[in-house]
Amino acid sequence: MDEKWKKRLWKTCVYAITLGMLVALLLGLDMSWSAITTALALIVLDFKDARPCLEKVTNPPSVFS
Repeated sequence: MDEKWKKRLWKTCVYAITLGMLVALLLGLDMSWSAITTALALIVLDFKDARPCLEKVTNPPSVFS
């Protein structure tokens, strides 16, 4: 698939998901669940492997006492 079409398809999906959230809110569904569902759908749509970002972290985790 051409890069231009991938971008267009991705943008269309983002608009459709956002429009779906707006419709859910207008139908009176719970705002928090609508927002969580929309955020989860957008995360799944734009999923990228986190390994390259996590490999950049060299500091040990902070422990707060």
